[in-house]
Amino acid sequence: MIPHTKRREQSTSTDRLEQNNHRQQTSNAMQSTIANIARQAERSTRPVIISGAGPGGLALAAGLQKKNIPVHVYEKLPKLIPSSCFGLAANGALVCEAFGLMNTPDTGIDNFVNTNKTTSVDLCDGSNLATIDTPKFHSADESVQLPAFGIMKRYDFCRSVLSQLDEGTVSFSSKVVHVEDFGDRVEVEFEDGTKVEGSILVAADGVNSRIREQILPTDDSKMKWSGYRLSYGLTDHKPLLDASVEIPEPGKMFVIYGPKSYQLMCNMEKTESIYWACYELIPEPGSRKWTPQPPMEECRDRLLANLEATSGGRYSPKFTEPIRHTGTLVETTHWLAPAYERFHEGRIVLMGDAAHKTMPFTGQGLNMACEDSLVLATVLAENFDAATGEFRPSTDFDEVFSEYYRIRGEFTKGTQENANRLGQFQLPPSRIFQWVRNLGICFLEITGLGQKLADRASATAESKVTGPTIERVERYQRAGCE
Repeated sequence: MIPHTKRREQSTSTDRLEQNNHRQQTSNAMQSTIANIARQAERSTRPVIISGAGPGGLALAAGLQKKNIPVHVYEKLPKLIPSSCFGLAANGALVCEAFGLMNTPDTGIDNFVNTNKTTSVDLCDGSNLATIDTPKFHSADESVQLPAFGIMKRYDFCRSVLSQLDEGTVSFSSKVVHVEDFGDRVEVEFEDGTKVEGSILVAADGVNSRIREQILPTDDSKMKWSGYRLSYGLTDHKPLLDASVEIPEPGKMFVIYGPKSYQLMCNMEKTESIYWACYELIPEPGSRKWTPQPPMEECRDRLLANLEATSGGRYSPKFTEPIRHTGTLVETTHWLAPAYERFHEGRIVLMGDAAHKTMPFTGQGLNMACEDSLVLATVLAENFDAATGEFRPSTDFDEVFSEYYRIRGEFTKGTQENANRLGQFQLPPSRIFQWVRNLGICFLEITGLGQKLADRASATAESKVTGPTIERVERYQRAGCE
């Protein structure tokens, strides 16, 4: 039995411990509250909130800032992450030029674009089917020098645009968990519990957009399996040179056809690396013939083994060695998403891959996001009152975003359909169709019709794609100038 005095001492000691714990918990709570208030203060309200610091979201921020429209971008990742490459075509370059992003010394986008001058169409054994000069782009303004088509790292594009935005425009480590449209404003809640309000919210959060799923839920039954698996990577020049591997010449894009694969490869001379991408025909995931993907570190060996097996060991080393020496390889499977009949709900609007996921065969993913940003920046600038720093009270955002869809909707649908058709041409499921395709390419090369068709396709694209983009740039330049 514990003596009474000891029990009293123990009780007093316990009380002191509980009091200390209480004071510590109170102190922690106060510190947490102060930190939340500080974070909340940092999340100052803006007329435009953008979720996603990818190419589209950053480009839109640049376009809005050029029109003096306050904007803030929130990105869930802690920083920009190096990833894949993409194509910058003339229409995307026109938008970047209009936003003042192209010709800035050292940081301008043009410093990172590797212009594609020729395309070599080869079989996997290295034999050439055709070589086509990339058609030149002729701008309405002859003083503007833009690439007809170039390749650049996604990371370099985002880094370039970010460096040209006003300081503090982008907040990283800001994952959106919920959005609410109150009719006269939108509220965005983040994972850390803080919230911010704005006039509108632009969802530029990519293919797997959580915001899109909240406002325009996807019917999974309408998703169709594409038949493709995409693997891609970047390989530094040094390990290839150390291994005496032939480096593809700069300015040339290689298109490589295998029995069950379609590969792209180019020399990223400005960053001293090789970009490659390989599409393979595979069964639908979950089907009887589907084989689960191995761990990521085994994917490179699996890809190389599969290319060798399907080609009967005929795959040329100049196409496989860059894969073998790649430090990081990424694999994705692709589903065909349905086209949406609208891109908005109330004051929340979608753009880029969140609005129109497109297969990568046309090289228009980045450029479609840039054109979205151009049209959105224009219709928003036309309804913004610079004197008050707010959108005009009479602004009907349903009409504004319907105008945005009217301009972009049909074009994005057409691009999605063209990308799907081009994918079937590049990766036909039948050996007979592959043989006919290759024979047709050889015929066009021998007769000289291939270059003529490429030039004609370029002229068509210039009139149907680049021409309208130039008109929209002129409208953007007039917007908000009254």
